[in-house]
Amino acid sequence: MEATHLLCYIRRDRLTSWKLDSLDRGTRNTPVLAYGSDDPMFANYAQPGNVIWVVGAYADGPPTLEAKIEIAGQIKRKKEYACEIKGTVGGSTFFGLNDASRPMMQLVFKSQTAIWSLRDKYSTTHWQRAFGRDFQSPRRLANAGDRVNGHRSPGAAPLEELEEFVRSRSVFISWKHQDNQHRPRFLRALSIELAKRQFAVWWDQMALTNVEAIHEHRSRKNELMNRLLHQGLAKSTAILALWTKNYGFATDSDLPNWTRNEWHAKGERARFAITSDDFENKDDMREPDEVLRMPYNPQPADAVRVARDFKRTYDSIAGKVLLR
Repeated sequence: MEATHLLCYIRRDRLTSWKLDSLDRGTRNTPVLAYGSDDPMFANYAQPGNVIWVVGAYADGPPTLEAKIEIAGQIKRKKEYACEIKGTVGGSTFFGLNDASRPMMQLVFKSQTAIWSLRDKYSTTHWQRAFGRDFQSPRRLANAGDRVNGHRSPGAAPLEELEEFVRSRSVFISWKHQDNQHRPRFLRALSIELAKRQFAVWWDQMALTNVEAIHEHRSRKNELMNRLLHQGLAKSTAILALWTKNYGFATDSDLPNWTRNEWHAKGERARFAITSDDFENKDDMREPDEVLRMPYNPQPADAVRVARDFKRTYDSIAGKVLLR
């Protein structure tokens, strides 16, 4: 029997608590994603084998495919919502920051009384943040082939194609916080620009949610954040390192050397160093596949050029690196 696909939209101010909850249920290597709703329609389709696609949105950024959850079963105890489900181990996953604008506009949704799409409700063909009000409750995707106003439903194909892209073009940004205290705005802009160029981006300041909201959950975030970043690093096809003075060196001898460990993560992936200075490799550090340039004091506006340079270089070498 064909799986039913639901799209669930999470407001920006709820993303952090939702991700933390799912990370808390899982292990260091594998999240056990969960989702709950009071909507009766959700309960009707919260059955094993069905699929939930979770989409979120960021201020000034595109809507993002946050996760895919293949339903393993319902949660019966300690529930916050009328119906809560958990995902299968291995069949559910988080994704890095990506741009789901186009797939969202291609989808066709079905209720008991109507079939509709965003393209028919709005004159624009581009995602707008105001569209979030159309997803205040879970929405069921129409089956492939169903029609609405001349549009043939693609089923879940646009989301499945985006999933394939973000799995094959996943970039982990590695940076030394003490060297880059003036660069978070640039890195945030760079993450969004890379997402617009069909990359999934793992950057710690946006991994849970937007930069500002992280600090409101400091009591729970550290270990769970490390879990999420560990999972993102394991999935990455490229590492983009800000190759600054202290990159690759431990801040405290009693703490892990985070940046060195990230740079030398197991598995084949392309490694890019980005620097404002003349490049010099560091002792016992693996040579990067490519070195990119950024301004000495990069501003958010510089992110467009840097993202464009990264995409061009990635597209030229990534396949060779991953196959070697």
